[in-house]
This record gives sequence, C-alpha cells and structure tokens, in this order.
Amino acid sequence: MAIFEKEEMEIKNLKIFYGNMEDNPVFDGFSLKVKTKSITAILAPSGTGKTTFLSFLAFPDSKKFNVSCDFNSFSPFVSCVFQEPRLFPWLSVIENVALPLRRFYGKKKRLELAGLLLKENSLYGLRDRFPCEISGGEKGRVSIARALAYAGFCSHNGLLPLILLDEPCKSQDQEKKNEFYGNLRNLVEKKSATVIFVTHSIEEALSVADRILVFKDRPVSLAGDFSITKNYTGSGQSNPGKIARLELMEILSKS
Repeated sequence: MAIFEKEEMEIKNLKIFYGNMEDNPVFDGFSLKVKTKSITAILAPSGTGKTTFLSFLAFPDSKKFNVSCDFNSFSPFVSCVFQEPRLFPWLSVIENVALPLRRFYGKKKRLELAGLLLKENSLYGLRDRFPCEISGGEKGRVSIARALAYAGFCSHNGLLPLILLDEPCKSQDQEKKNEFYGNLRNLVEKKSATVIFVTHSIEEALSVADRILVFKDRPVSLAGDFSITKNYTGSGQSNPGKIARLELMEILSKS
C-alpha cells in the first residue's frame, strides 16, 4: 500500500470567494468525493470556476482566495499543469523538467532522469534551449514533462500523487495529445496516480476520463456526473459513451 494512501478524496461544504466578495462566492456548500487511482474530467463553460477549483486543490491554504470547508485529501503530493506553461526563463528545458527533483537527487541524477523523460515525450532535441527559444506548443509540452517528472518520482517511491491539469493540451496537435493522454492513462492503470483535469472538449473527456463532472452557474453546482464505461463490447444495448456524449451536449448547451 502506498504511503498516505486513502480510497478517496472528500470535500464537504466548500466555500470560496475572492477579496471581500463573500456575498458572491464561486463555491458555496459544494461537496464532492473523488476516487483515487482514477481520471476525472471537469467540463464547464468559461468563467464557471474550474480553474479556481484546481487552484484550491493545489494550494488549499493559499491567500489568493478565502476558503472554508472540510477537506480530506488522500495525498500531499500534488503535481500541476496550468493553462500557461510557467517555465523559468533562466533555466534550460532540461533544467526546468529536472527542477521538481532537486529535493531528492543530486544534479547529475536529476538531469539524467529529466533527459529520459524528454526522450519519452519527443523533446530531447530541445534540452539545451531556453523557454524564449521554443514555441508555445513546445513550452506546453515541457510544462507537462515537468509535472510528470514529479509524479513519476512519487509513484516510483510508493507515494500516490494527485495530478491537476488545466487544459493541458490546449496548444497541442492531436498526435501530441494522444501521446500525453496515453502516458497519463498508463500511470493511472499502474495505480500510481490520481488525475483531475479541466477540458472544454467532450470528446477528450470521453476518451480519457473514468468520470466526467459538469460544473454550472455561480455558486458552482454539479449539472452532471457521469461514470464512463471503457472498451464497451456489449450487443443489443445502447453504447454508454454515446449516451453520455448526447447528455453532455444537452447539459452544456443549457449552461
């Protein structure tokens, strides 16, 4: 059993508001349970509170917002990919990817591990470049590789990481998306990570997630909660993936 492992993460009566806007909270009385070792997708229109929710999970004690709730997390090991890559401009690509490992390894070892991860993600040729020397899409992929470096270290050492992704493949082509989500699915199937990711793509959510949550309104409430059946092979019945797609489209059109 992994260190700090629990069966689920539970949030009860979450309230979040910014500044002195207590009368206009983003969340108010919101409750949710998330199983470990699974992939959960969050779908919602822009401005609904998806990014705020991920920020809370990543930094529950942040001074950026006011928060109150009962929060029972399963792991203190959190790895994030935000919409903007947030690379350090004074570090090379390989140094950026190696950065989360600095507490655990000497320089030689962490650069070696970062190099392997860059190879796995077809980024090794960029290892000595700086963020200003690569494209926006490449910056996004480097940011993803950096998050996976920390998550990979945790899972390798029996620590169950929570991976938070805010539209991680927004600037990627379909081939790179498939590569990334394949790596992500592999981590989860080895029972080595739990993933929560935000996306605007129904198809992306259906193809990757075990569960899809639909946020609506402010304060945020759940407009939909779908468990996705993978590799459906039944006959004489409706395909649950197709049903979920139609229901998701209907819910989002009303949001």
